[in-house]
Order: sequence, then C-alpha cells, then structure tokens
Amino acid sequence: MEPILEKYFNLMEQNKLLFWQMLDGISDEQFHWKKNATTWSLAQVLDHVIFSEASALSYCQKKLKAGDQMPDATFFNTLKIRLYFWALHSRLRFKAPKLISNPANDRSIADTMTYWDQTRDEYERFLEDYPSQYLGKAVFRHPLAGRIKLAEMLHFLNTHLIHHRYQVDRIKREM
Repeated sequence: MEPILEKYFNLMEQNKLLFWQMLDGISDEQFHWKKNATTWSLAQVLDHVIFSEASALSYCQKKLKAGDQMPDATFFNTLKIRLYFWALHSRLRFKAPKLISNPANDRSIADTMTYWDQTRDEYERFLEDYPSQYLGKAVFRHPLAGRIKLAEMLHFLNTHLIHHRYQVDRIKREM
C-alpha cells in the first residue's frame, strides 16, 4: 500500500475503534433510540457512516476502470475539500446529501460491526492494489468539492468519522 493511503487508512481504523469504544455498554434498545421522528439514532449514524464509505469505495472501483482517462486532480478542488475538512472538524451541523440522508435503523450492533469490518476489508484490498501512477488522478467526485484524489477522499472519510463522533456524543447525552 502506498504510504499516503496507508496513513489515512490507519487513521480511519483508529477512528472506527474509537466509535466502538464510544458505544461500549450500549444496548440494542439504546442503539435504535431516537429523540424524535426527525433525529437519527446511533444505528442510523453508523449506517450513514458505513454507507458513505461503501459508496465511495464502489465509486472509486468503477472510476479506476477508466485508467489513464481519469482527469488529473486540480488545485481548486483540493482547496475546496480542505475547507470542507475544516468545516467538518467544527461542531456545525450539515444536511446529508439526499442519497444518504435516510439511513437504516434496523441493523443490530453486531450486524453493524460485521458490515463495517467487511467494508474496511474491501478498502484494504483496493488500497493494496491501487496503482501508484493514479495517485494524482481525481478518482472520486465529492458532492461539494468536486473531483478529488484517493488520498483526499480517505482524508475526507476520516474527517467525516470525527464529525459524526460529535453526533454520537450528543445522542448519548440525550438518552
């Protein structure tokens, strides 16, 4: 695995472990609890996070087939994603894109863990085989930042995890 990809993948794994530590001792009932009809449960937060990761991976796998035809990453899109990183580190709340705005609330904690582990195993295989000559290519299209490099996408997913830890803390306080 390329060092830059390994760095972000390892950070994602560390943040996944922090998520599970935050949920230690949570019952299945608490995992599915919602304050009201318009808020998310812990199960929905995790479903959203994992679905985001799985969707991003699927997109990259598809775009990689274009090989040399993938566009080069641009400085402007790098700047936009870096601004978005800053916003995600804040406690600001954002509306999820429509495609991923209605996460499931029916998966058990054990099933959620299995789903996330399977997704991460797929990531590891993909990153191990990712051709180094495409590191500068814009393999992912972020809804706000546009087309970005794989390392920037992994950085985004890691920042996305950190952002949702604030949400998990808030939900746990409200229980």
